[in-house]
Amino acid sequence: MIELDLRKDGKLSIENAKKITTIQQGIQQEYTNFIGDLITANKVKDLQWLMQITCRNTYISKIYDYMCRLSLLESLLKDGENISCVYIDRPTIKYPIIELLERYNSKTRICIIECKENKKFSLLKNLIKNIYHCLNLWLWPFLIRNKSKPKKSVFLLETFLLKDSFDENLKFQDRYYSGLIDTIPGNLKDKTWYLATLSGFKYPWDWFKVFYQVAKSLDKIILKEHWLKPKDYLFAVQKSITLPKTIDNVPNWRGLDISSIVKEENIEQRGSHSITQSILTYLAFNRYKISGINIEAIVDWFENQVIDRGLYLGIRKNFPGVYIKGYLGFIPEEYYVGIYPAEYEDKANMLPDELLVIGDIFIENIKKFNLQMKVSTAPAFRFKQVFSFKQNRNKNKNIILLALPMKPEEIEIIITLAAKVKLNKKYKFIIKIHPTSNIKKIKEIIPKSMNEVIEFSDLPLAEIFQETRLLITTASSAALEAVACGVYVAIVGNRSGPTINRLSGYIDESYWSTCYTAFELENAISRQVVLEKIDINKYFHPINQANVVKMMAFD
Repeated sequence: MIELDLRKDGKLSIENAKKITTIQQGIQQEYTNFIGDLITANKVKDLQWLMQITCRNTYISKIYDYMCRLSLLESLLKDGENISCVYIDRPTIKYPIIELLERYNSKTRICIIECKENKKFSLLKNLIKNIYHCLNLWLWPFLIRNKSKPKKSVFLLETFLLKDSFDENLKFQDRYYSGLIDTIPGNLKDKTWYLATLSGFKYPWDWFKVFYQVAKSLDKIILKEHWLKPKDYLFAVQKSITLPKTIDNVPNWRGLDISSIVKEENIEQRGSHSITQSILTYLAFNRYKISGINIEAIVDWFENQVIDRGLYLGIRKNFPGVYIKGYLGFIPEEYYVGIYPAEYEDKANMLPDELLVIGDIFIENIKKFNLQMKVSTAPAFRFKQVFSFKQNRNKNKNIILLALPMKPEEIEIIITLAAKVKLNKKYKFIIKIHPTSNIKKIKEIIPKSMNEVIEFSDLPLAEIFQETRLLITTASSAALEAVACGVYVAIVGNRSGPTINRLSGYIDESYWSTCYTAFELENAISRQVVLEKIDINKYFHPINQANVVKMMAFD
């Protein structure tokens, strides 16, 4: 008899952790179909597409995660597993669990251990944050004017501005299309502008600084905040409250009533800035049109999120006929279901006209939910160091590199497991954090026992790889970079849900292993293996002028 912990932060047995990782691969199509049915049942159109619930972002939506957990429970019940108790952290998942237990005549108890989050005032909290963001986005561009405006027709590169996006000379350091502007010929460069979205700003002085930097920089950058009016903000905030109310019909999934899960998630999104921001993106294109900006074509940083859809809606309403390319500039992973375009999104004009991926090997898989999607390759800008990497055989391989992803819970999984490893004195841990992560918060997670054997590095990955024996990560594109540079990879297994592995399905398992325990990780460190060099051109489309010009060709 076993106890099954289905809480988000619970702990599964290693066997069940492996099982749920396998199960989630089969749930992807079901989940995609379910969201399609939800869209049809509620006749979703226009701005309704800007709700988080429609975009299959599995890093935000809990629906997919719950489907995986319910599927694990059903699989165990089918196999006749004797389960004494199921632990859950939200009452909303209780109802479909009861249905499952009744379906299999199980007497399993359900134990609810409430999560600490208080959802009673979610709308008020969302609105306070939303209005705070909107006030800063309106005030600072009002005080700090940017007189830069395209005088001719333009190509737009949709990107993001972060707190460290400018160097000391106020030169924009774009990490999304790194090197593109410097590669294209002068006539194309002259008409290419960045269309930037602000990301990761928290305090008023952060916004003040970035608007000042944009105003003083010589780079050609368009920020929608310089064009938006107060009534645009009022409209967007009001819609962020009312749009989620339009979802009231929830279809069954596998014959189970999961409406409580869907409705809870939808309620939690009411008044959120994510909806507001996508609506502001949509409204901004009308302002560009009124201001006389002539947009010829656009490359969107594609993640198939609501902000992308705001862009597509705005472009197609105000600049009909403009060709839109979506650039998927990172390694697609199977867990991030929304990154794979769906047929119903295509029919609703919620996708780019053409999707660009960074390697030929990704083309077939990216079309799995929409075979008609036009997919091409484009330069792998963020992985340019892979092309010039040459292994220095004289370097000692004494680094165990922890490449941390963006999500806090995944960071904690990696550090917690690494802390249990009995590390040989000849090795040391090096941590490479995600560019958007807070190093202070990460240091708080690290136990004192690791202080003597751990360091942080801001060196480029390729430089660290020269001395790296093993890369430890999960959900990070660094895994494929490591394999391309001849470094073996340990993917840390998730004991709380599906393991996220960007190598799965693309790289042979002789180059990597999944580790759930410190013992398995120690074995990976001590493993003597010589990796055959992979054909990097299959995974990373070369960065040269011909390929960049082709990417920016819209005729």
